[in-house]
Amino acid sequence: MPLIIERNDITRIKADAIVNAANESLLGGGGVDGAIHKAAGPKLLEECRSLNGCPTGEARLTHGYNLPSPWIIHTVGPVWQDGSHGEKELLESCYRNCLKIAAEKKFARIAFPLISSGSYGYPKEEALQVAVDTCSDFLLHEDPLPDGMEIILAVFDKTAYAVSQKLQKEVREYIDQHYVDLTEEKDRRRRRNQGLFSSFFKKRKDSRPREEWDRRNEADICFSKEDLKDFISPDQNSSELNLPDPDLPEFYSEAALGSASEDEEPPVIPSDDREPPVGPFDNMEHAAGPSAPRPSWHRDSVPKPPIFPDAVQKPSWHPLAARKPSGRPAGAPRFELDESFSEMLLRKIDEKGLTDAACYKRANIDRKLFSKIRSNPSYHPTKRTVMAFCIALELPLRETREMLSKAGYALSESFLFDVIIRYFIEQGNYNIFEINEVLFDNDQELLGV
Repeated sequence: MPLIIERNDITRIKADAIVNAANESLLGGGGVDGAIHKAAGPKLLEECRSLNGCPTGEARLTHGYNLPSPWIIHTVGPVWQDGSHGEKELLESCYRNCLKIAAEKKFARIAFPLISSGSYGYPKEEALQVAVDTCSDFLLHEDPLPDGMEIILAVFDKTAYAVSQKLQKEVREYIDQHYVDLTEEKDRRRRRNQGLFSSFFKKRKDSRPREEWDRRNEADICFSKEDLKDFISPDQNSSELNLPDPDLPEFYSEAALGSASEDEEPPVIPSDDREPPVGPFDNMEHAAGPSAPRPSWHRDSVPKPPIFPDAVQKPSWHPLAARKPSGRPAGAPRFELDESFSEMLLRKIDEKGLTDAACYKRANIDRKLFSKIRSNPSYHPTKRTVMAFCIALELPLRETREMLSKAGYALSESFLFDVIIRYFIEQGNYNIFEINEVLFDNDQELLGV
């Protein structure tokens, strides 16, 4: 039952219902209201006339007509004055009444704009906080809810979205300091490695002149006759070496052809039908006969043992292998596997005294996904799903790293997503919706689904 912040035009979102921030007449206006009426077509205006308006804080339902969403929930938000005239309570009432209609109609997907944050002058930061708090409270405590209900907060661009300036500043300072520390550490390592390499080459060069060092390096790569002086006899001159010409095949080299002159006869090459040379023991079988006893040292005099003697246990794939029962059950592994992510998650839920529903609601996770994780001990989740459960269970940094490792992940110091999550864990702030606000503001993936 996730709460999602999405940068999109609300008139293009395909959902079961979208919410229109309307005025009390419901006959259209500016901003989101005018855009929805324009996209839905003239039939929407005709239906809205039959509703006879809507008081502030309440909601009304109409068809969507030409919109991708089949239904529209119209609500009237408060006009901002100074915050002391019940604006917050009226705005909360707008969200709650829209969500009640969605629950009654069993809408699984509903999209909200930031109500009253446009021409009605409600401060964007406070309007966002009311929207997140009211929707998250509804998801956590309302029962029953439509199966897999998903709430979308649609913002057209970043100018229509504002995170708490204080929170944004603190996170930004933490990120900057983190990356400064990381960069300084990399610089220290690079300088240290450069010092090690320079000292190594200094010892290697010793005090030889640079020209000699260059010649030694060149000699290591290019082989010459001088390099082969240790492989020839002392009485043989290096100029007498017959090295093959690299441009000719090996059998055309001078060493292969010899030094025969034009007057000499070419060497006789044996034909293919010539008898091969006879060794000292090759004709023993012909001389003594095939049935004659062979000497003890002959390779055929010792009988060859069978491939699998009766006394030797045959492998399991052999057709004559004896199937001896073992103490291990069939299909049992030879070693004990470590605790999986699913097993650790269920254990932590029990240790925290939470119900399954409370856990996946806090994690901003859909119930269907949680059922897959529970029913499959070897389920491999995404990294943001693991992070969402770590936040829902309020795990400290050490246990967060442990749970990530169960799924094959790590809390990296090189990714902005991981650094933001680490900041909130270190601060003890486990409000997943507030974390998602900061992730969205930094163009990162949101926790949950």
